[in-house]
Amino acid sequence: MIYALIIVCNTMSIKKDCILLSDKWGPYHTIEQCLDRVDRMKTDTLERLPEYELENLQCRTEPGQTFGTREYPNSSDGA
Repeated sequence: MIYALIIVCNTMSIKKDCILLSDKWGPYHTIEQCLDRVDRMKTDTLERLPEYELENLQCRTEPGQTFGTREYPNSSDGA
């Protein structure tokens, strides 16, 4: 299973103030589903929190699991 995560940081803060956001819709079966979801999470978050900027987005598997893409079916490299 693949999990969607994003990290956003407040650009107006003197001290780096970051938030890790995880997805309640997942986990996902394919990397494409997860990548679509992190993109939507990014859009929604930055609309609601305009003082924040995207720091990182990623799709993570559970330890020991791998995933592939249509182009690279044996790969674990993703977002």
